[in-house]
Amino acid sequence: MTQPSLLDVAASPPLSALLVRNSACARLARLLIERKGQWVNADELIRVAGRYAWRTRISELRAAPWFLDVANQYRHVSEDGRKWIVSEYRLV
Repeated sequence: MTQPSLLDVAASPPLSALLVRNSACARLARLLIERKGQWVNADELIRVAGRYAWRTRISELRAAPWFLDVANQYRHVSEDGRKWIVSEYRLV
């Protein structure tokens, strides 16, 4: 009899089962799926998952059980002599 490998990934629930939850991860996933391929500003993600939690939730969406391919980019913006960095994320 062969022992299971520690590298085997446990069966994940289907994405549809994860999306019906009311967790911050599920809310972010629904937003990114609705806007798949479009860059979503971090300000929108903050409104969905909270100012201090959204980055962690994005990281969790990239891992089990979600396995979503979330990309991010940073843009340098200047307007009226002010400069800032815009952080954006999208589902690939």
